[in-house]
Amino acid sequence: MKTSKINLLLLAIIVVASVLCWNVYSAEKARNQTVWEYKVVRSMGDNIAQLSELGNQGWELTSLRTEEEVHGSFRQTNIYYYLKRSQQVKK
Repeated sequence: MKTSKINLLLLAIIVVASVLCWNVYSAEKARNQTVWEYKVVRSMGDNIAQLSELGNQGWELTSLRTEEEVHGSFRQTNIYYYLKRSQQVKK
């Protein structure tokens, strides 16, 4: 009787450990399937409409950089928008 209780307890421990290991494995596998896609958009001046459209497509602004070019007496400001979005890998 005592041996069967110990065997039952060991079986329960093995089942619980197996379920926990499976959950960790599944979460790790799902996390590794996200792939990032990047895009750099160059603009001259304020372009809210273009950024809004990119946002609707799933792009997220991560940073921006401004750069000024001088051509004689003409000064031009370029803005570089750095964007990313995630893609799910299909297997």
